[in-house]
Amino acid sequence: MAPVARRLLRFARLGLPLGWVLAAAWASTAYAGVGEGFFYAKGPERIPDGHGAAKLRIHSILPTDIDPTIDYVSVSLRVNHPQTRDLIVRLRRPNFSYMGSTQSSIPMAITLSDRDTRGKNLGRGRCFDPNPGFAPNRFTTLNDAGGPPPPMGPSTPPPPLSAGSAPYTGVFQPAEPLSGFNGYHAAPSTDPASPETWTVIVKDVRKGHTGGHRKRKARLRCAVLYLHRF
Repeated sequence: MAPVARRLLRFARLGLPLGWVLAAAWASTAYAGVGEGFFYAKGPERIPDGHGAAKLRIHSILPTDIDPTIDYVSVSLRVNHPQTRDLIVRLRRPNFSYMGSTQSSIPMAITLSDRDTRGKNLGRGRCFDPNPGFAPNRFTTLNDAGGPPPPMGPSTPPPPLSAGSAPYTGVFQPAEPLSGFNGYHAAPSTDPASPETWTVIVKDVRKGHTGGHRKRKARLRCAVLYLHRF
């Protein structure tokens, strides 16, 4: 039996709904195909205690296309923090001017978590080196559909972060729909030496849970970005 089939069977035996079976299998095995890509950045980047923000830049190059248009975005995170309720997490898109337009109808940034979590850490385990090429199911993954883009994936949205518990492994809804990035015209992928840059931003808005004499470290460790285009 093929590895993917074995994973599907194992999740199905747990009694999960079909959508979640597909999502779990996608999160542990999904490698990029034509028209899509998994992109990765590894820190760690320090999260300042109560001020400033950690930023992790992810470089992306979609398969060769003169006009790649985004229609699905997913992001998977590993964050170390003793109290994740202090955190606001956002994803910022590249600032590409398309045919003279600033694409102002597409938001520059979308909020993934707006102090929606409690407890210690987002995701668990070590970061990869290099790009794993998939969405690890032990990370905190945020997307609108619970897995790969419809119709391949589940039609039922995943639960909100507020319904989970630390360290929030698995798939959850972002605070704002990532579909807000749909329709973004990415830079043509004709030059592999000039990738676009997406940025994960983690801001600690409450001072006192990290640093100081306790020396508890807060770090944005790594992130996997999945992009699908028309």
